[in-house]
Amino acid sequence: MVEVKPLDLGIMDVVAEKTKREMLSEEIEKAKQRYDESEVLQVLDWLLTDSTVSQVVDIVTLKLKKEIRKQVRQACEFYLKYKDRPKLFLKDFPECKEEIDYYLNGLAVTNVAIVKYNEWLFRLAFKDVLEW
Repeated sequence: MVEVKPLDLGIMDVVAEKTKREMLSEEIEKAKQRYDESEVLQVLDWLLTDSTVSQVVDIVTLKLKKEIRKQVRQACEFYLKYKDRPKLFLKDFPECKEEIDYYLNGLAVTNVAIVKYNEWLFRLAFKDVLEW
């Protein structure tokens, strides 16, 4: 089951940088095991060529797409789980009581209050996209 949570695209930069570092580190370690120092330098030069960088970018792009899909799926499931259900949201996130009370005005749940709550929930679930 996919974890249900708001969208967090800040992780994308971390994933991209980690992937690039891991790939370069793996290649450097392989080269160190097989070659002497001068040959390692040649391998490093090769790694920094345009075609190799392009291949790394393609791999990083694929990993980012996969991570973005996962993040969007989690955000959608988060939104759908709590849409029209402020009491469930409050049960799971009691620290948000003030925000929920603001939209529900401490009164019985009305259609207008639910619409406002759902708009707030949508902005919460997709805040990283909406801030761009």
